[in-house]
Amino acid sequence: MALPTTEILKKAEHLAARLNSGPAPVKKNVLLGLVSDFMNEPEPDIRRLRRLLEMIEQGSGGHIRRGAGYGDQLRSAVREIRRVLDEGGIEGGDLKSLFGWTARLLLVRRENARPEPPEHHSGRGAQPSQTSRRPGPPRSEERRPAPPPVSSKLGTVGAKGMSALEKMKRDLEAKEKNGKS
Repeated sequence: MALPTTEILKKAEHLAARLNSGPAPVKKNVLLGLVSDFMNEPEPDIRRLRRLLEMIEQGSGGHIRRGAGYGDQLRSAVREIRRVLDEGGIEGGDLKSLFGWTARLLLVRRENARPEPPEHHSGRGAQPSQTSRRPGPPRSEERRPAPPPVSSKLGTVGAKGMSALEKMKRDLEAKEKNGKS
């Protein structure tokens, strides 16, 4: 029996909250890595997913021994996925939706939890409360154009060329001086 989308979303929010709590919050890719085969099957096999979770829990493949908190994330994700499976009430396609929505929530919450870069005050009267605080590339006014590439010809300017440049500089300075007075 298919659950209403609102019920699946509610369960996804609870699962995402449990995955985010603890010493090593589970990232979206860890969750999706565990359930990817399950999600890609036309007819999802819950028994196969349970076997996979058991094997990982027993240390098969050495995934849990990986460093940088990955093993902790896996242990937490395995525990919570097993909890969802043991609670029952949700099957097949609904489980796929649950995992998909949970992964999306993990991604969104992770993006919202990122520390914000310091804001640059442009001096145009914009107050910090009025500026946009969205993740992503900086706004166009904050972007700095890349410096132009250095031409190899500049290094080959001879004495004659330098004297011509100096003369042009003097002429421009004279024009500016005459134009201002």
